[in-house]
Amino acid sequence: EGKAEEALACFERCLAIDPDYADALLGKAMVHLGRGEFDEAIACGKRIVEITPEDVLAHTQLEGSISPTGF
Repeated sequence: EGKAEEALACFERCLAIDPDYADALLGKAMVHLGRGEFDEAIACGKRIVEITPEDVLAHTQLEGSISPTGF
């Protein structure tokens, strides 16, 4: 849990500098997904898709975030 918190804090610092930094959003989504925080992971995934609609990985991440919730 300590490393997840540390990683999340790093991603938040990156996003404070550049809110459209897709790699930081992806990392943040992965931390949330790993912690079972599906709503937060989905929000990050949606933002990535908005920023980079042509990015297949972004769509895959969003799908992976939604699937565990049963939607």
